[in-house]
Amino acid sequence: MENAHLQGYFAAHGGAEQWGKYGTPRLNIPGGMGTFDIHFYRNEVSGEIYYYDQRSKLGGSERG
Repeated sequence: MENAHLQGYFAAHGGAEQWGKYGTPRLNIPGGMGTFDIHFYRNEVSGEIYYYDQRSKLGGSERG
């Protein structure tokens, strides 16, 4: 991980080894505009969710 902010945050909240990157299931955007999902970090020990580096991804084909 090259992000200094995330390194510091994770170190202060249980250590980087407790954190994982996750994503929501990919959902269809109404009107056939593609798909959408969100990525975020979660502490696997405490359950804390950290949205600092949250990403929303648009694109891809519609799921059936």
